[in-house]
Amino acid sequence: MLPLSTSLKSVAPSLVEEAIQIAPILAAKQMSQTSLDFDRLHRDFYKLSEVIRFAISGSLGTVIFFLLERLFYGGLTRNAEKLPQACRTYIDGMSYMAAYIIQIVPQHLFNALLVYGMETISTRAKYVKTLIGCYSTYLLAMIGSTFLNTALIKNGVDRNVAFVLTLGIFSCVNYLLLHHINQTVTRKGTKNK
Repeated sequence: MLPLSTSLKSVAPSLVEEAIQIAPILAAKQMSQTSLDFDRLHRDFYKLSEVIRFAISGSLGTVIFFLLERLFYGGLTRNAEKLPQACRTYIDGMSYMAAYIIQIVPQHLFNALLVYGMETISTRAKYVKTLIGCYSTYLLAMIGSTFLNTALIKNGVDRNVAFVLTLGIFSCVNYLLLHHINQTVTRKGTKNK
C-alpha cells in the first residue's frame, strides 16, 4: 500500500480537474435554485396580510428615520451655541422634523416594494400620484407627530419612549391614509387600461 501522502499527490490533480469542470455546473444550478427560492419567497411574502407587510415596511423606514434623527440631534446639540436661542429651544423638534422629511423618499419605495406592489409605481403618473400621496400623508403625520413627540418630551417622557409612542399612533393614521391612496391610484390605473 502506498503512503497516504503519495496517493493524495497522484489523485489530487485529477480531483482538481474534475472540480474545475463541475464547479460551473453546480454554480448555475445553485443560482437557478436561488432564483426559484427568491420567487417563492416573494410570493409567500405577499401572502402575508397587508397590515403585516406595512409594519415590516414601516419598520425599515423607522430604522432609517431613527438613525437620521439621532444624527441630526447630535449635530444640532454639538453646534447649539451657533444656533439662535429660539432654535436651541426646539432642537428636539427640529431634528425630528428634518429626519422625517428625508425618510419619506425611501419609505415610499419600501411601501411599493413590500406593501402595495410595484403596480402602484409602474408608470410615471402612478409614481408621482403615490409619491405626492405619500408626502401628503407623511407631512400631515410629521406635523402632528412632531408636536406630539415634543410635547411628550417636554412633559418628562423619555426621548425613546416618546419616539415609540408617537410612531405607534401615527403609524395607524399613515396606514389608513396610504391604503386609501394606493387603492385609488391602482383602481384608476386599471380603469384606464
